[in-house]
Amino acid sequence: MSKLSLRGQNLPTVPPDIFAQTELEQLDLGEIGLTVLPDAIGALTKLRELCIATNALTALPATIGTLTRLEMLDLSHNPLAALPDLSQLTRLRFLYSAGQRLAQVPGWIGALRALEYLNLGSNPIAALPESIGELSALRELRLEEMQLGSLPTSFAKLHALQELSLRKTRIGVLPDCIGALPSLEMLDLRSCGLRALPDTLATLPRLRKLDLRWNEIDPMPRWLDALLGNGCRVYR
Repeated sequence: MSKLSLRGQNLPTVPPDIFAQTELEQLDLGEIGLTVLPDAIGALTKLRELCIATNALTALPATIGTLTRLEMLDLSHNPLAALPDLSQLTRLRFLYSAGQRLAQVPGWIGALRALEYLNLGSNPIAALPESIGELSALRELRLEEMQLGSLPTSFAKLHALQELSLRKTRIGVLPDCIGALPSLEMLDLRSCGLRALPDTLATLPRLRKLDLRWNEIDPMPRWLDALLGNGCRVYR
């Protein structure tokens, strides 16, 4: 057996025999009322996809960081205040860590060089580490509904980034480095408390959607018309 889903079942603990299924490649434990994930999860060394979303987990075992074949990990919607070291998960492509109690993003995030999708939304995170700029394969980054007040200068290194959502953050002022993202196609800035925009936004060659609604930008910059002329949909 390579795939197992227990989603939606009422199982506050994982049946021990699950961890004997060492051929498992996909395991879905979402929405089962889980309160503890045993250390034995580390026995499932062939896992490529693991979902433990929407449970009652307040901590994760360190052994989850030894599952080096993981390509997708969904931890979202658990009351987690911290994450174990996941720096060895160098094959990880999708990381869902939204709707938790994380106050900071660990510095090891930059070691996940294969990461293409990262969702940290709805966490009380106020700042991002400079190491986030090391995510050279990152295509989509979701940071909505956070306490985020600024972006690190290393953001300019995210050359593969295509979609960025900062909706309902406290960003206030966008840094000029936002214009150094040559692959960016979608930028969501709704309800960010913005009063102005950096002119570097006008230089984004692939931008196709820019959402500026529910901000206080006045006047709107003239270069927005040029973006519209280039086929970019601008919502203001």
